[in-house]
Amino acid sequence: MLKYILNRVIVTILTMFVLVTVTFFLLRLVPGDPFAGPKVAPEIKERLRIHYGLDKPLVEQYIIYIKNILRGDFGYSLAKRGHRVNKVIKDAFPWSLDLGIRAMIISIVFGIFFGIVAALNRGKPMDYLTVILVLIGISVPSFVVAALLQYFFGVYLRILPVARYESFYHTLMPSFALSLGTMAAIARYMRASMLEVVTADYIKTAKAKGLRYIQIVTRHQIRNALFPVLTILGPAVAMVLTGSFIIETIFAIPGLGRHYVIAMQNLDYTLVMGLTLFFGFFLILMNLLVDFIYGLVDPRVRHN
Repeated sequence: MLKYILNRVIVTILTMFVLVTVTFFLLRLVPGDPFAGPKVAPEIKERLRIHYGLDKPLVEQYIIYIKNILRGDFGYSLAKRGHRVNKVIKDAFPWSLDLGIRAMIISIVFGIFFGIVAALNRGKPMDYLTVILVLIGISVPSFVVAALLQYFFGVYLRILPVARYESFYHTLMPSFALSLGTMAAIARYMRASMLEVVTADYIKTAKAKGLRYIQIVTRHQIRNALFPVLTILGPAVAMVLTGSFIIETIFAIPGLGRHYVIAMQNLDYTLVMGLTLFFGFFLILMNLLVDFIYGLVDPRVRHN
């Protein structure tokens, strides 16, 4: 088990290093000037470049940035004068986290439920209906779902607020819009996994022992079908918990997503880098956590 953990930790560290390196150099290839503007004089732009260290050679900038990252410092925002990237993340992440937790609960609970229902009713109308809904959930972009929800519940029926994030009712539409894609993916995996374990030897043994149908389903079929679903929960949880750029923008939620969109529009190198790495590190760490859990629940994994 120790060797398994060490291998995963080493891979995680290398992945983080590659992420930092690729993100840093690719962002510098984006055309444009973070200090561009009709009212910004050339001498002021040059002073700003010197102040933020953008006048140094690219390799030297990279080395300085790596040193700062190792200290947990993402630097200062280029567009938000005097604002540290760490402070922006600290202030915005709770909004994204709250939205993400609500969406994740909806995704996991209903995704697993619909997957189980579809598998237990294979070939029946309930199965076909669930499969159709899953395909819609996977195919339709979240911004389309968000717009439809806003129009139907906010404009047409006037029963829910169209935007902002101020009360429980404000959270309903963005939470559902954010959860739909993940819910559909979990339902699809759960259905396939449930159907796969039906023919397993331990299911046949349980039937031969005379166990009741409900016992076979709950103790053996569902329990073992959950293992493959764990593989997608890592990236799914990370993506949902860190929020959605589009959903937060559409519903005017002051989370990380809105800051990311604005930072890209302003070509704010340091803020884009900081948010990208925060998202990336979160995703990588969630995958690492899932690897640990998978290694604990399935001994075959840690011996591979």
